[in-house]
Amino acid sequence: MGNKPSTPEGLKFGSIYGIDGKVRPGYYLAKNKVMYKGEIIPLLENETDFQKLKYGYLKSNKRVFYNGKEISMANPATFSVITRNNGVISKNPLKNKELSKLNTVLGMDFVGNQKRIYFRNDLIHTE
Repeated sequence: MGNKPSTPEGLKFGSIYGIDGKVRPGYYLAKNKVMYKGEIIPLLENETDFQKLKYGYLKSNKRVFYNGKEISMANPATFSVITRNNGVISKNPLKNKELSKLNTVLGMDFVGNQKRIYFRNDLIHTE
């Protein structure tokens, strides 16, 4: 019994490349670089604190992304990911019923007292 390397020679754990040598899907975070599916996301000045939120979402102290594309209106300070199982997202029960039909994950943020709901990169509801 010996220890076998878990990746091919030359590849390190956490590499952007998979065992097959192809670029892995999803986000890759390094000290001075952020990538999505091998494409570099240009950083803004003083942009830090990148957090993977699951389901294709990522946020920093300045921006929010879905599948590597910026959601231009989203507020990173209050942005979170919600699912159908998170419960009520609107005070209007008809809107909850409508949104619960989406078999997907949504993004949500707040600007002042206004709640905003996103489907992928698109703002779909404000309250």
